[in-house]
Amino acid sequence: MLVEAACAPKAVAISGGFEMTSGPPAGHLPIPEQSIGGGPFSGGNKPVRNWRVVAQNSKTGAQTITAHAYCATDIPVPAFRHNQVTATVPHLEALSESSRCSKAQRRMKKGKKTPKRALSGGGFYSPFAPGTAVLPVHTESRIVGRTFVDTVVNGGPPGGSGPLTLQAQAICF
Repeated sequence: MLVEAACAPKAVAISGGFEMTSGPPAGHLPIPEQSIGGGPFSGGNKPVRNWRVVAQNSKTGAQTITAHAYCATDIPVPAFRHNQVTATVPHLEALSESSRCSKAQRRMKKGKKTPKRALSGGGFYSPFAPGTAVLPVHTESRIVGRTFVDTVVNGGPPGGSGPLTLQAQAICF
């Protein structure tokens, strides 16, 4: 399921999020694999005017997913930084990735320096195929110091192990 929340014309998504329903029956819930601005592309990309949420349904039946975009106008367009890792992750083991804004200051003409970019939020991307030995369950998605961190646990079947990809996105001003 793909859901997007759009900003008004000339506004940019500076952050976002989602909410989902669960059940009935018990244990029936959507599993988020993406909550990200600008799309999940290695190396970063131009921000877009929406926030994108993708989830897989754990069973048949309708679920409700609502994407939220927090938008602003008359501000510099933020940079979106992405870092990605892929590793074999055993059942109930964790994988983390982080992304941060540029910290280096470069000299410009006339001795002026460009300011450091401030971290304002982030997102995640962790694609998976239903029914495999890997089920990414996001246990952390937050700012830690000057870094956006995302952590997933392989919640697949007991004894299951397989490749898991995780991308962390930093939104920088």
